[in-house]
Parts: sequence; C-alpha cells; structure tokens
Amino acid sequence: MSRPTLRTPICSLLGIEYPILLAGMARTSSGPLAAAVSNAGGLGVIGGLGYTPDQLRSIIHEIKTNLSTPSLPFGVDLALPQVGGSARKTNHDYTHGQLDELISVVIEEKARLFVSAVGSPLPIPLRVRVNDYIRSWEMERPEEVKRLCESGTVPLQKDMDEDKEVDIPFLMGQVAGVIGEVKPAREIMQDMVKECVDVLQAQQGYLGGGGGRASKL
Repeated sequence: MSRPTLRTPICSLLGIEYPILLAGMARTSSGPLAAAVSNAGGLGVIGGLGYTPDQLRSIIHEIKTNLSTPSLPFGVDLALPQVGGSARKTNHDYTHGQLDELISVVIEEKARLFVSAVGSPLPIPLRVRVNDYIRSWEMERPEEVKRLCESGTVPLQKDMDEDKEVDIPFLMGQVAGVIGEVKPAREIMQDMVKECVDVLQAQQGYLGGGGGRASKL
C-alpha cells in the first residue's frame, strides 16, 4: 500500500514528504528524536541551544547514524536573540561568542535548514545562502529586494564566503513576543491569509488530531 500524500510548497523546498517540522527544542530535540521525524517523512530539527561546536557536530552525527536513508534532510536550530540596544536586558549571547564556528558546523554537515530561534540574525552576516527562487528574484528585481530587505520583509541573506557552495533554504519570519489575545488557530490563520497572500508560512503550536493539522495548513 502506498503512503498517504499531504504536500504543501514547503515539502518541495525542503525535500520532505509531509509539511511537518520538528520544533528545535533545547535539550529535547536530540539526534534520535530528530531522526525519527525525518524517517517518518517530516523534517527533524536539532535543538542546538547551549552546545559548543564540537557538541553540535556530535549530535548531528548522531542524527545521521539514526537516519534510515543517508540522504534524508534535517535541520539545526540555534537561539540568536538580539543583545543590547532596544533588546531586553536579560538577553545574552547563547552561543558564547561561537556563532561563526556553529554556523560552520551547520554548513559543513549539510543541514537542509537553519532555524534562528528567539530572534532574527540580521544584521549578523550568517554564511547561509538563499534558495534558488529567492536568488533569481534578487537578480531580477535588485532595487525592490533591497527596499524590502531593509524593511525586514524579504527572507534574504548574503553568503560571507562567495566560493562556498551552500544551498540551504533560508526562511525568515517573526512571532509576537507578547500574546495579548488568545484566539483559535483557524481564526488566526484566516487573519494572516488576509494580510499575507502567496507567502510561504510554517506554523507552530500543539496539534491534537486531524482538525488541528488542517487548521495549520
């Protein structure tokens, strides 16, 4: 019997069967758990909070060992909150000054997706390249892209190392830091769709059954 099909645009972008992405939960989304999600057709994401570059590489090797097929995709999540300026005074550098080394590990180990949790990495020049669609869009509409990027709208990053072949899709978004009103997921999604048409979205939250999954999609 063939496996059931449930596909959205993010499946093609990340090379997965189902639009299900594991949250990169610190100390919880380990190698075995992330591998289980990737093996099931979703995208397993490792929670990399608090790890040194060597520890992160070891965990990535652990997920690779547990993958049923070596080519299955996986992702890595790092916490990169804004520090200083208008940011909360309690924010601090969770990478302990090792961001560049951690990103090198993500690239070298060929993670399919990099997740920047807690905040946007801009203006940090991460060595993460845009996907083919956004790269071609940039070349065709340079002024428009520049304007949108400066306003924080377009998910775009430059590659610090121009000679490196790194093709990790870079998806950027924001989530409200303060929840002022509790609404059903379906209602929230309807409001979002009215505001954002043709935007690739990855929703998060607790799913309890088919109805919850459908509301997220």
